Amino acid sequence: MPSSDEDALEATLPASSDGGATPTPAPAPTPSALPDRIGRYEIKDTLGAGGMGTVLLAVDPVLGRKVALKVLHPDGRNDNETTRRRLLREAQGIAQLVHEHVVVVHEIGTHDDRVFLAMEHVAGQTLGKWQVGRPWAELVATYVKAGRGLAAAHDAGLVHRDFKPDNVLIGDDGRVRVTDFGLVATVEDATTPLSQTATALRQESELVKSLTRTGTVVGTPRYMAPEQHLGQPIDARADQFAFAVSLYEALFGQPPFIGATYADLARHVVAGVPLPIPRDTPVPPAIRAAVLRGLARQPADRFASMAALLAALEAPPPARRRRWPWLVAVACAAVVAVLIAWILRSRDDAARARRDAARARAEVVALKTGLRDASEGARLHFDQAQAAYAGRRYADAARESLAAYALKPMPQLLYNAAAAWHMIARTELDRTAAAASVDLYRRYLRAAPTASDRAKVEHAIARLEPLAAGDSAAPRP
Repeated sequence: MPSSDEDALEATLPASSDGGATPTPAPAPTPSALPDRIGRYEIKDTLGAGGMGTVLLAVDPVLGRKVALKVLHPDGRNDNETTRRRLLREAQGIAQLVHEHVVVVHEIGTHDDRVFLAMEHVAGQTLGKWQVGRPWAELVATYVKAGRGLAAAHDAGLVHRDFKPDNVLIGDDGRVRVTDFGLVATVEDATTPLSQTATALRQESELVKSLTRTGTVVGTPRYMAPEQHLGQPIDARADQFAFAVSLYEALFGQPPFIGATYADLARHVVAGVPLPIPRDTPVPPAIRAAVLRGLARQPADRFASMAALLAALEAPPPARRRRWPWLVAVACAAVVAVLIAWILRSRDDAARARRDAARARAEVVALKTGLRDASEGARLHFDQAQAAYAGRRYADAARESLAAYALKPMPQLLYNAAAAWHMIARTELDRTAAAASVDLYRRYLRAAPTASDRAKVEHAIARLEPLAAGDSAAPRP
């Protein structure tokens, strides 16, 4: 059973939307057919043509400047007096809109019963051509400028109805200007349902063009909001939808909605489920979320205004640098907790630590070494047992010494760590411990170049080096 939206969509779709010949627009004037003059403007060339009109390059002899002269086609809809008056009234509203990101309309009038607009001539290129290959940040910044032009129109009570990259000009001066406000799909009022004129509008060349081989539709349909496809009343939020479609294409290199025919495209738009955003996009999540909200199926689910959407696009992302103070605080808290635990444990286990130290001294004395080495070993064992407390392994004592050194660099802490590894190497003939002890002893000598025990430490290094090098025949260090 089809939904009510599907029924409404079927009612607005042109009969030829699933096949058949594409209606052709009124032909653009050939150079030989160009009039010499329209109003006071001297015609020089043709700049382009669309479904509603032809844009001519002209010169204003009074002010000595170039203008873009848009002359509307006599296509059966705008060649009667009522329509001409409506177009003139709307053009007058556009002419009153003065904004740095909107093309200036200098004059409106009629010529041979056809409405024309004399507009600012912009030397440059369309946004559609300019945006290819641009980084996402530059794209967003440029679209925000175009969005400000749309917002200014909305504040003046105008709805564009056909925003798309080709209706935005990037001048050679770098300024962004929105053009063609309200003229490509003019209706009695933005709040008047489009059902009476939807078929006629979609039969213009800009609204129903041949499908590309990639299966997408070129022209206006892919920028139209669901309410436009459904023939429902529209307002400024339809422009917001078209803006979001345009920005989605620019950022992600694909349209949000596709279809093999215009009818398929319209159904996908009305369904309100855009294509997934590519996973490898560098576009920040906040920007993606703003674009997707602008593509919401229901106008009420979009931003309340273009200004709100632009604010979301311009909002700075959460600064990563704000994270490091938290990391430092957590690290400091962890160190403090360890130190507190260490102090508490040291108090409780002092007696056991003394017993372990005595046991260590006895073990060293039992080693089959010279008296001098045994005495030195006993002292090292005793010192490290005191540092480790509670019978901890010497490896733990060494790590504690290094951790303490990181907090408060002191050569003595390096020496303590070296001595701890030295005792593992001595008692277990451990190669890794010997290498660690040699490294730490050397670091100690660099940290304390005038140490009084330098000769003793160098002697210890010389005894440890054979074992660290893997010499199985090396004497006990």
